[in-house]
Amino acid sequence: MRETQEATNELKVAASNTLVALARCYFNEVMYELQCHLKPLKLSDVFTLITLDNLSSAYPLKCIPFEGMTLYSMSSMRMLVGESRLRQPFCGVLEKWSRAVNLYFRNWERWPFPKMGKSQFCDEILPLYRHVTSKWTTCEDLEVKQAIIKALGTMMSLLLHKEDHQDKVFEQIPWLLEQYKEDVNVFHVTKSLRQLLEVSGEYKILLPEGKFQAICSALHDQICSPTQQLIMENQMELCYCILLLARSSPDDLIAFLHSQLKIENETVRVASLNLLTAIIGADLPETRVRKFLIVKAVQSALSDQSAKVRMAALHFVLKLLSSGSVENCAAGDMVAYVFREFDVSTRNLPQETFHQIGSLIGLLAPYTCDSVMTSRQRVVDCINCLLNIQGQCTNLGSAEEELSCLREALTTPDPEALFQASSKMAKVVSKYFPSEQATDFIEAILDRMLSASPSCATAAGLWMKIILKECGGAMLDEVPAILSRIYIHMPTIKQGSLRQFLVEAVSILGHHHLEAVIFSLLLKRLPMDSDTTELWRSLGTDPLLAPQVLKVLIERIKTPTSQEGSTTSETETDLHLAAAEPLTATCAIFEVVSALQLSKTVQELFPELFTVLLQQISQTLGQKMPLPRMSSRRRLFRKGQQLCEGNPCRLSIEALEAVLLKATNEKLIRTLWMQKTWMLLENPQTHHEGVCLLVRVLQRSGVITVEIIQSLLPWVNSPSENQRVTSTAFFAQLMTDPILREKKILKSILHSLEERSRDNNSIVRQMAVRGLGNLVYGAPEKVKKYKKFLLEALIRTLEDTFSSEVTAESLKALANVLNELKGKDIGSSFRDLTTQIRKYFDNEDNTLRALAFVLFGILAGSAKRKWKDYFAKQVRQSWVTLLLHLQDPSPEVSMECRATFHLCAPFLGLKRLQTILNEHLSWRTKLNPEELQMDICRHLAKEKAELLENFYKTTITYFCSSWEEIRAVAAKLAGIILEHTDTKNMKWLDMEHLLTSLQVLQNDPSPIVQMVATQVLRDI
Repeated sequence: MRETQEATNELKVAASNTLVALARCYFNEVMYELQCHLKPLKLSDVFTLITLDNLSSAYPLKCIPFEGMTLYSMSSMRMLVGESRLRQPFCGVLEKWSRAVNLYFRNWERWPFPKMGKSQFCDEILPLYRHVTSKWTTCEDLEVKQAIIKALGTMMSLLLHKEDHQDKVFEQIPWLLEQYKEDVNVFHVTKSLRQLLEVSGEYKILLPEGKFQAICSALHDQICSPTQQLIMENQMELCYCILLLARSSPDDLIAFLHSQLKIENETVRVASLNLLTAIIGADLPETRVRKFLIVKAVQSALSDQSAKVRMAALHFVLKLLSSGSVENCAAGDMVAYVFREFDVSTRNLPQETFHQIGSLIGLLAPYTCDSVMTSRQRVVDCINCLLNIQGQCTNLGSAEEELSCLREALTTPDPEALFQASSKMAKVVSKYFPSEQATDFIEAILDRMLSASPSCATAAGLWMKIILKECGGAMLDEVPAILSRIYIHMPTIKQGSLRQFLVEAVSILGHHHLEAVIFSLLLKRLPMDSDTTELWRSLGTDPLLAPQVLKVLIERIKTPTSQEGSTTSETETDLHLAAAEPLTATCAIFEVVSALQLSKTVQELFPELFTVLLQQISQTLGQKMPLPRMSSRRRLFRKGQQLCEGNPCRLSIEALEAVLLKATNEKLIRTLWMQKTWMLLENPQTHHEGVCLLVRVLQRSGVITVEIIQSLLPWVNSPSENQRVTSTAFFAQLMTDPILREKKILKSILHSLEERSRDNNSIVRQMAVRGLGNLVYGAPEKVKKYKKFLLEALIRTLEDTFSSEVTAESLKALANVLNELKGKDIGSSFRDLTTQIRKYFDNEDNTLRALAFVLFGILAGSAKRKWKDYFAKQVRQSWVTLLLHLQDPSPEVSMECRATFHLCAPFLGLKRLQTILNEHLSWRTKLNPEELQMDICRHLAKEKAELLENFYKTTITYFCSSWEEIRAVAAKLAGIILEHTDTKNMKWLDMEHLLTSLQVLQNDPSPIVQMVATQVLRDI
C-alpha cells in the first residue's frame, strides 16, 4: 500500500480494507505496523490515515490503549497538513478516534484494563481541536468543511467532559449553527449538535442562555424549512435534538415554543404544535409534570382558523389523550374546546378530521367512568361534538337528545349505574360509528385498558364489546388488523376481568365473520403460545360457534388455502417439513375440543374429525415442524429458531386423543395408553401396528361408521406412501369386523387389498396380506366363496424376497384361511403351497420357520384323496428336517416342529414305526430327541434299509447349517445311523467324505459341535 507508487487507488483501498480485516484476529500487529508510519513531525500517507479511520470504526475500544500515541503523532503533524487532500482524512481520524473515546467513557465501568482519566483524553485532543477551529473553519472546500463539521461534533462532545474546556466548546456553537445556511449536508450539522446535546444533558451541563436560544431558533428554522421537510433523516435528528433540549431545560424550551405559537404564521405554528406533540408522546420525566404548561401553550393557537394548524392541534389532542392526561382539568377543558371549535368549523377541515374519529372515540370513551364527574361530562361533550362532525355525512336523528340524558346520568356516584350509562352511550355511538376505523378504535381502547384507572379500563372493555357487537357486521376488512391488535396487547393485559374482554371480543367477531377470524388465527406460528391457545379455547366455549369453528378447521385440513399445505409430490424438497396451515388447524381443533363443555358437538362431527386427524397423523409422520412465521410481537419479544420446536405427528395425535376423549370415554383412552397405541402410531417404523391397535379398540366402542370407511377407501390408492400405509393398516384390522359384510362393501375392500399386496412399499404389502387373512374373523362364511382369490394372492406374496414381514404375514393368513376351510379341497393350490412352505423350514428367521411348520401341519389335515400320495412324498423328503428341528435353537420353532411331525408321521407309511413316533411325539410324554433318533434308525435298519440312503444324505447336508445346535444334532444323527447299521450293506456310504466332514466339524467355532464331532469320530 505504501511502497508501490504506481498503485491505483482501488488497489490501495483494497490493501487498507485487508489490514482492517486482519485486525480482527491480529489487532496489535496491524496497529503496530500503522504506528510505525505515523511518526511525529512527519506527514503521513493518505491511506495510512484512512486505515486508522476505518480501524477505529471497526474496533473502537481496542484503539483506546493507542489513543495517546496516535493523537500525539497527529498533533505534531497538524502544521504540515496544508492541502485539502490531507485535511479530509485527517479530520476523519479525529472524528472516529474521538468517537471511540466517547464510547469508552460510556463503558467506563466495564472496561477490563487499567482506566485512563477523562482529563488526559481531553488534554490530548484540545490542541488538535484548537488548530481545526482556528485554522481550517474558513476553508471553502465543501467536502473538507463537511469532514470538519463531523469531526467537531465528536471532539466538542469529548471536551465537554472537562469543565476547563467547556467554554471553548460553547464558543464554536455559533459557527456550527451558521453552517445550516451554507451549502453543506445539514444532517451532519444536526448530528454534531445532537452529540453535543447528549453529553450536556447526561452530565447536567447547562448551556449559556444565549447559546440555548440560538440552538432552539436554528433547529426550529430547520424544521420549518420547506427543503428540509423533505429530508426524513434530518427531520428525525432535529426532533431528537428538541427532545434533548426538553430534558435539559424543559421550562425554557416550552417557553420558546409558546412564543413561536404566538407568531401568526401557519408553518411556524404547525411546526411548534408538532414538536409539542412529540414531547407529550415521548413522556419524558422532565416534561411529565409540566403538561399544564404545554396545554396552556397549545391553547394560545386554538383560535387559528387554518386547517393545517387545527389538524396539528387535533394530533396534539390525540397524543394528549393517549398519554392519559384527560383527568387534568385544563387538559379536559382544552379537549372539549377543540372539539367544539371543530364542530363549528368542520367545513374548513379536510377529511383527515373524519378519519380520526375512531381513535378519538377509543381514547375518550373510557373516561365516561372517570372518578371526576366534570371529566365524565366533558367526555360526553367531546363525543357529542365528534358525532356532529360525523353528522356532516350522516343523519344523527335523536342521538344528541339521548347523549344529553346520558350526560346527566353520568353525574351519579354509583359505579354500576355509571357502567350502565356508559354502555348505553356506546350503543348510541355505535349507530354512527365508522366501521372502517374499527382498528384505530380498538388500538386506542386497548391502550386505555392498560393505562387508565380500573373503572375507566372496565368502561373501555364494555365499549369494545358493544361497538364490535353492534357494528361488527361491517368490519370484515378490519378483522385481521383487529385480531392483531388484541393479540399484541394480550401479554400486557393480565388482569382477569379485563382479559375476559379480549377473548369475548374475539368471539363476538367470530359471530360476525367466523372464517376471517379463523384465517387470522391460523396465521399464528407454531407451537402455539398461551395467548393463541386462549383465543382458540374462547371459540370452543361458545356453544353456538364451536361446531362451526370445527367444520371450518376440518375444511382447512382437507383443502389448505396456502400453497405449502397442498404439497403432495414425493419429490418436493421440503417434504420433510409439515405444512403449516393444516398443522395449525389441527392444533386449533385440539384447543377447541378441549374447551367444549358438551360432548354432543364432537359426537356429531366424529366421522369427519376422525378422518381428517388420522389424515394429519399420516401426513406428518416423520416430518419436522414448519418454518416459523414472523409476527410483529414475536419480533419484539423473541427471535425464533430456524425450525419451530415440537413434533407435528405428536401434535396431531394429541388432537385425535382429545376428540376421542370427548366422543367416547376415559376407559377407552386408558386402554390406548396401556397398549402404547400413541407411541406406536407416532413412530414411522411401527405406525401401521399403531393404526391396527387404534382400530381394534374403536371397533369395540362401535364408533367406526360407514362414513369413515368410505372416506378412507380412496387413500388406499393415494400417491402418498404414508396414506397408503395408514389406510391399508386401517382396513387390515377392519376386516375382522362384521360391519363390512353387513354394509355390502366387502368385495371392493378385498380387491383393493389384493392390489395393495403388489405395492412398492413393503409395509403396505404386509398390511394388505394381513387384511386378506383377517376375512376369516370378519366374514368366515365368505372364505369358501373367495377361496381361489385368497389362495392365489397369498401364495404369490409368499415369494416376497424383499420383506420377511410380508412372508410371515402370508404364512399366518394362509394358516387362518386353511383352518377355516376345514380340510376342503383347495385344488392345485395344494401343490404350490406345499412346495413353497418347505422352503422356509430352514429359514434364518425364527418366526418364518415356526409359521412354516404350523402351515405344513395344517396341510397334513387337508391332504385328502387326490393329494395324499403327493403329500406323503413331501413328508418323506422333509422328515430329517423335522427330526433335526425338534432341537431347533428357538423353543417356539421346536414346539411347532414337534406338533407338525406328529401330524405328518402317518404319511411316512411306516405302520410299526408310527406307534413309536406317537409315543415320542405325544404331549403327554417328555420328548427325548436322541432316543427318538435311535428308535427311527433301528427301525429303518431292520425293516426299511432302502430308506436309509436318503435319510443319511439329507442328514449330512445339515453339517453346514447356520445354527450350531442343528450342526451338532446332524453330526450326532449321522453317528447314530452308522451305529445301528451294518456299513457293509451301505454301498452308498462315502466313508472318506464323512470322516473329512467330521474333521472339519472338529474345528467348528462351537465347542458343542467340536465335542460331538470328536465323539462320533472316536466311535467310528
